[in-house]
Amino acid sequence: MKDLKKRLYTPASVAMIATFVFGIVVHLFGLLNTMHNHDDINNQPTGFGTGVESGRWLLTILGKTVQRITGNYTLTWFNGVLFIAFLAVSVGFVVATFKLKGRKPGVLIGMIFVVFPTATCTLLFRYTAPYYGLAILFAVLAVWVIGRIKGAFFISAALTAMSLGIYQGYLPLTASLFVLLLLKQTLDEDLDFLAMFKRGLFYCATMVAGLVAYYVILQLSLRHYGVELLDYQGISDMGKLPLSDLFSVIMTAFSSYGALVTEDYCSLAQTDMLKTTYTLAYVIFAVMIVIAIVRKKRRIGTLAAVVFLCAALPLAGDLIVVMCPNSRIRTLMVYSMVIVLWAPLLLMESMPPFDAKKKLASLSRKSVFAVILVAIFSYSYLAQVNYTSQYYANRQMENYMNALVTQVRMTEGFDTQKKWAFVGDIRDPLFKNRWLYADVYNDNMDSEYLLNSYSREEWIKYYFGYTVPLAWESNVADLQKKEEVQNMPCWPNEGSIMVIGDYVVIKFQ
Repeated sequence: MKDLKKRLYTPASVAMIATFVFGIVVHLFGLLNTMHNHDDINNQPTGFGTGVESGRWLLTILGKTVQRITGNYTLTWFNGVLFIAFLAVSVGFVVATFKLKGRKPGVLIGMIFVVFPTATCTLLFRYTAPYYGLAILFAVLAVWVIGRIKGAFFISAALTAMSLGIYQGYLPLTASLFVLLLLKQTLDEDLDFLAMFKRGLFYCATMVAGLVAYYVILQLSLRHYGVELLDYQGISDMGKLPLSDLFSVIMTAFSSYGALVTEDYCSLAQTDMLKTTYTLAYVIFAVMIVIAIVRKKRRIGTLAAVVFLCAALPLAGDLIVVMCPNSRIRTLMVYSMVIVLWAPLLLMESMPPFDAKKKLASLSRKSVFAVILVAIFSYSYLAQVNYTSQYYANRQMENYMNALVTQVRMTEGFDTQKKWAFVGDIRDPLFKNRWLYADVYNDNMDSEYLLNSYSREEWIKYYFGYTVPLAWESNVADLQKKEEVQNMPCWPNEGSIMVIGDYVVIKFQ
């Protein structure tokens, strides 16, 4: 019993438990209320998302396996809790990787990780959230195994490939942890530039080996399933960056980190409080590095290594812009940028004591904690804003589709054999989502977007209980050319729904 209590009281265990409990509390509204975005409503009652066609070969394998065993049901509570559990375990391994001795830094690392905007956005994609949580765990374990297990190089590469095989957006998290770990080792061990560079090459080699393994398995999977990569978000061009564009893409990665101070990059700094928080985090990190160099009297070679690693950290953290230069970077893809808030906590124990009484050291620790607590509060608050926004968007969609179906069924000449032809997108001047103007993340879809998404008809299917017999796209195109359709007013005006032959035409635009 004493041995169990001792294990539960280690920094890694405490951080893991605190992360899980805090995650449940903060995301409780989202865990207890069924809310959908454009993709989630399309994966009802089962689904795991787009797999090998999006380069996610392991997602397909896991999804099909789970489907045979239990079914991939989109369960609000179960999927959300499982995702939070994966995050909590990941935090435990992060704390163990950096060998933190204090419990408070580990707890704060977990709290900021589980409320980071990417976590909230992932929970909006509830149907696939557990798989993404597993991918995050693989991304962290790829760093943790180095130096701990025999054959760690190959195990790390395999974990990297598996993480990529579920979702490609977490490779920057692995890269960021490697860079930050190398920075900590450089400061603690007084590594010169050459020693740091050799160790860094080894870390890079594991990721490159993981990428190669991922790509080879992807090609085999595409051939096995008889599919091709989709063009969506530049997936088919991932990794195909012309050398002429390399410099501009690297500068974009650096500017992304700078944008957190003055702009709202990927919904990470939506408020002035968060912008100030990131500014202070940068300042504290820089001061810590300077103090470590000066007070520990490190060599010039160590100074050069530290400067190089500090410059490499932004590139590693926003590596996604190098991997997918032609895609629109979203909140869901930038989990690695949590490293900005992690860095002062993970490097805190590498700082030398300031004086005998340790008053200044205590003050510096409290300053770091205060900055991180402000970020935790801000993101916890914004998580509730996003859940509330999505809740109202869902209610509006239910009622709007209800009214639409009712009016269609009341149209003269309607019968259940008629196929429905939706023409254009909805532009209803009287329909406004008040929460559209709130500070919502860019993966949080408002009701106006949902009205015109590809899964519009799914709302009718699941909330009205009515399966709409849709017309083929070619039939819709032919109907649009008809003069009587062109003369129809647009929804929701009278006459915007009309029976024409075997079709019920609903003219939106």
